[in-house]
Amino acid sequence: MRARVKALRDPRKALLITIGAAILVVAVIAAWTLTRGGGPVVGQSFTIGFVDMQRALDAHPRRASSERAL
Repeated sequence: MRARVKALRDPRKALLITIGAAILVVAVIAAWTLTRGGGPVVGQSFTIGFVDMQRALDAHPRRASSERAL
C-alpha cells in the first residue's frame, strides 16, 4: 500500500497514470458509440441532396413583387 502512495507522489508516474486513464475512457466511449449503431457503417449507403437554387428562386411566391420593388 505504501508503495502505491509513494508512486502517486512522483509527478511523472502520476501523469502517466492520468494519461492512461484518459486513453482508457476515450477507448471505452469510442467502443460504446461504434457498437450501438450511432455512426455510419462501412458499406452502408447514404444520400446527398442537391438544391437547384435557380429553380427555388423562380418558384418563390414573392418573386414578382420583389423584382418590381427593385
